[in-house]
Amino acid sequence: MPLPVIVDTNFLLLPAQFGIDIFTQAEEAVDRRIEFIVLDSVAEEVERKASNATGSKEKRLLRVTTELMKRCKKVEVDDDLAELPVDDQVLEYAKRVNGVIATNDKKLRSTARKHEIPLLILRGRKRVVVEGLID
Repeated sequence: MPLPVIVDTNFLLLPAQFGIDIFTQAEEAVDRRIEFIVLDSVAEEVERKASNATGSKEKRLLRVTTELMKRCKKVEVDDDLAELPVDDQVLEYAKRVNGVIATNDKKLRSTARKHEIPLLILRGRKRVVVEGLID
C-alpha cells in the first residue's frame, strides 16, 4: 500500500523555484511508493493565487504548480475539517491517514514535529529528505 503524503502549497512551488523533481526525490527519500495527496483547500489556495498573480514570473511559477497538482490525488476534506485554516487541515488529515506532510513552511513543520508527524522537506535547495519516523 502506498504511503500517503499530504502536499502543502509551498512544496508544490519547489520544482518551479529550484528545478527539482519533488515526486521522484520524495519516493527515493522514503524508499517506497507514495500516494501524493492534495487537499481541496490546498488546490483552491493555489488556484486563487494563480488567478491573482500579476508578474510573469509569478504566473509561470503558479502555472507549473497547477500542472504538478494534477499528479496528486485531490481529496475533499470532511466537514469537520473544512472550517479550519488550511495548515490545520493538512495536519489533521495527516493524523487521520497516518501520513507524511510535504512542506517547507516553518510554522507547519514546527507544529508537525510537536505532533510527531513525519515530514518531507527540501534541504539545501536541491534534495528532498525525510524528517521524523515513518511507520
